[in-house]
Amino acid sequence: MNISCATCREPYDSYHLRHDVIWDAAADIGDEACRSFDGKLTPKIRRALASDGWQFGDTVYTVIRCPGCEDRPTDKAAAELRLIAEELLDGDEDALISILGDCDSF
Repeated sequence: MNISCATCREPYDSYHLRHDVIWDAAADIGDEACRSFDGKLTPKIRRALASDGWQFGDTVYTVIRCPGCEDRPTDKAAAELRLIAEELLDGDEDALISILGDCDSF
């Protein structure tokens, strides 16, 4: 399922977010951290992804900013909606992916 960036609305496949984005930062965080990645962002992983232009909530599914955002201002309302969904669905990845996939239709 596609999940869009809160800022630029670029769609990203949830599989890509969970499995590929982390490996793109592997040089900065190490292969072992990538292999053990469970979807939750540690400070080290968050810093590595931020250097590539990513900003997330607590999980890689909650995309606040992506490399495609460039200089666009963050859409605070869209970001807040995603962060609230993440908090309410605490740990239920399938439900979170489903809700985040529909965020732009609200």
